[in-house]
Amino acid sequence: MGYKNEILRLRQGYPQDWIYIERKISGSNQSNRRDGVLAPFGHKDQTLEDLIKEDLLNTYNQKIATIRPIIGPNGSGKTTQLSIQLKKYLKSEFPRNHIYLFFDFRHLAKNEEDFWFAFIQLFYEQIANEKYLKELCKFIQTTDLKNALFSSFKNSQIVEQVYNTISEDVSDTIKAQEFFYGNKITNKDIKDFFFGFINLALSLNRFVIICFDEIQFLVEIDKSETLLKVVLEQYIRVLLESHRNKSIYLIFSCLDNPKHQEYSELKSKSASFASVIQNMEIRLGILTEDEKYEILDQVAEKIEMENTAKTDFMRRLGHFRDIQVPRILLQAVAVVLNQMGYEHVSNAEINTVYKAEARNYIIPILEEQGFNFISPTETEIKGYKIDIYATTTTDQSNRVKQAFGEVSIAQKKSITSNIEKFSDWLSRMKDSEYQPNLGDYAFFICPKDRITEENIELLSPNKITVHEFDSTVIDLINKLAANKKGVIRKTYEKMISDAKVVQKNAEETQIVKKKKYKLTQIPGIKKTNEKHLNEANIYTIDDLINSDIKQVSQAKRLGVKSLVKWIQAAKQISE
Repeated sequence: MGYKNEILRLRQGYPQDWIYIERKISGSNQSNRRDGVLAPFGHKDQTLEDLIKEDLLNTYNQKIATIRPIIGPNGSGKTTQLSIQLKKYLKSEFPRNHIYLFFDFRHLAKNEEDFWFAFIQLFYEQIANEKYLKELCKFIQTTDLKNALFSSFKNSQIVEQVYNTISEDVSDTIKAQEFFYGNKITNKDIKDFFFGFINLALSLNRFVIICFDEIQFLVEIDKSETLLKVVLEQYIRVLLESHRNKSIYLIFSCLDNPKHQEYSELKSKSASFASVIQNMEIRLGILTEDEKYEILDQVAEKIEMENTAKTDFMRRLGHFRDIQVPRILLQAVAVVLNQMGYEHVSNAEINTVYKAEARNYIIPILEEQGFNFISPTETEIKGYKIDIYATTTTDQSNRVKQAFGEVSIAQKKSITSNIEKFSDWLSRMKDSEYQPNLGDYAFFICPKDRITEENIELLSPNKITVHEFDSTVIDLINKLAANKKGVIRKTYEKMISDAKVVQKNAEETQIVKKKKYKLTQIPGIKKTNEKHLNEANIYTIDDLINSDIKQVSQAKRLGVKSLVKWIQAAKQISE
């Protein structure tokens, strides 16, 4: 597949570890230096990785609660440390007995009320999906589990729902989800549940790691700063003070641009919080010249460039010498690799990537309809290869419902052939393998604007639902269609201009243009969901982002859990 996926991720500016250097600590965080990594006294010449590993080992072995702020400008690698590198350290050093919780405040909510609503659901999803809660309860040595749980949670209603969560009875699990994803849970319940789980984990000698990413966004969520103070004083500070002699590691990131000094502003809001984190900061400064060259050397090595290509690569990057942070430098690298032709792709390669992303897109939609058993690969049925095949559990009539999906990236002129083959096979399978009247489901996934009226006439008789899905490769597909050689290029001068505009106007703004999306392009939102959203006066992504979750959840057939996921996905798309 070459390097196109890795290069695409660099260009999008997402956290990644394909290109990653171990930055050395170059001085004290009390100095006025702007470049390199700055840390508390005593760590000079260590790497950032060494310091964090030392943190983890000391916290675990000595049972000392630790807090570590990671601060720096946009694009300096804060989220990469919390969401990728930290997880790697934990996997290598503490493979079995750690609990890792991650909260990204950038995408959580628009106001204080929705914040707590989204916070508890994100927390619940992590401890339920990772089976942390079930694993912990297995180690409670008592016949009276509920009473044992009460000693940690101090809330009988929460204990009941925790008990339901770990139950093998599906109806109990549903009750727990209705509670944690519903609108009856109070702020006290949320606090009792969060602290109760931490208490339970620590009492069973688990190593708890809590990550709060981009904490300065709390001020954006609640301009009154009430939310900020609650999180700083009633959550972070209390966690540390109430578990001083326990293995709990709390790490958070905060923006700290020289002009706005967000981190200093954050500390000024709470003297008690400021005292807890005093001189604990790791400051990710701008790149040193040596770090820039180390990054470029690593790129050349990963790409396996020959000497001539490497010289050309370095020469082209000369246009970007003023770049100061890793994210923007790596976006510039992607620009140059693109221009040098390292994103060559074939139709077959693009088809493979699109099918994989289409599968990830459709899985939650199928699961919402009860199709919980989804084949990981193509499935041959009666001589026809089904791209995506799924089934339900046995229903009351002892019948297993089936879902059949076809995926195509063909252009408008060629897609009719794919539709005809799929539709003809379904027609032959009617009343045997395919019984739509008994709940079987057929669907066709393709990029938007490919389906014609003629195609709809072919799809309708067999009740085939169309899902228009534009993945990350669609832009590449369109360019490939216009370029017979299959080489994907942009004019180099235009790319340089784009990068310079980004550098000038917003030091760390991604070089990705914002696109307009329909509601149905958000993963999980189908036509029927869109109709109900419209009934709640939600017609655009902005409407969805700014909606009141509790009010919208009252609309017909709109579940709270789905709404939260849709809103978070919409926020990510809109950035």
